[in-house]
Amino acid sequence: MKINLAIYAVGLLALTGCSTAESDTAETPETAAVSSTSPVDSTPPSELVATPSATSSLAPSVTSTPAEVEEAEEAEEAEEAETSVRGNLVKDIGEPAGIFNTEDRSMNVIDFTVTSIAPTECTEEYAQPPVNGHYLAVQLDVVTQPELKDEFSGNFYADAGTWKFIQADGTTFNGMLYGNSYGCLPEASILPQSIGPGETASGTVLLDVPALEGTLVLSYLGEDTWEWLIP
Repeated sequence: MKINLAIYAVGLLALTGCSTAESDTAETPETAAVSSTSPVDSTPPSELVATPSATSSLAPSVTSTPAEVEEAEEAEEAEEAETSVRGNLVKDIGEPAGIFNTEDRSMNVIDFTVTSIAPTECTEEYAQPPVNGHYLAVQLDVVTQPELKDEFSGNFYADAGTWKFIQADGTTFNGMLYGNSYGCLPEASILPQSIGPGETASGTVLLDVPALEGTLVLSYLGEDTWEWLIP
């Protein structure tokens, strides 16, 4: 499972000069002083179904407001974000991720952080062993804004059905990552299947994976967008 900044610089033009005196000798005119700053072009990122918060950078002009400078710095940082060979944003454990508001790309409608990825064991009485080989617990913190109600599907989904497992050799796992995970951990510890506008949620997404080495990819609305290397 992929939002517009526009910073305009105002050109200033100051012209000075002098007239010649009424004499047979012409005076040399003073040099005209010209100062201009061309506007910085802003090309918005391509429109995606869901656009992660990483955009092209815009250099602040001498007349930018503090808010515009901050937006430009954030955009520059986003541009420098590392992408994988698959074109996804590469995230570290604990590094924030998010999705822009399509009407105002200076803010996100969804912010989330993967705080840990680790093997785990079932604790519940009727839990089943993993069908694919291993249980992997992905811990997330999620915050959504009220504006999410007008964006995309109006909900954020991060359950096992939105994840993809790529093995260490680059092979994409074909199986379902739900596996036998249902009933493995206490229900109260599981991240809600969908998170609506203006909500905060924390919990575990439990994946049934074939190996403990590889890469996890999170998709949103059918777009592969972020990935994490399993530590």
